[in-house]
Amino acid sequence: MDKLGFFEVVDVVETDRTAGLGIQGASGFVLGIAEEDDYLGYLIVVDGETYNVQPPDVRGTGRHVPRESFYRGAAITVAPEEYSDSEG
Repeated sequence: MDKLGFFEVVDVVETDRTAGLGIQGASGFVLGIAEEDDYLGYLIVVDGETYNVQPPDVRGTGRHVPRESFYRGAAITVAPEEYSDSEG
């Protein structure tokens, strides 16, 4: 099974997990990917709600939505705080 990409459109397959979430048969897109050792999971968006699923729960369509559809390009900058070595 090929790994899905960010912003890839997916069809949600009927599994125990997706049926429990009530999203079986829906379409959505991949917003996040978690990968560590033997684990692979996806954060998908379906009808504006996010869900954590695993590869058997979704099937990639090969289509992608533009990143700009979700991120408008605005950004913030957070400066680190500096602490002195002394207390008081």
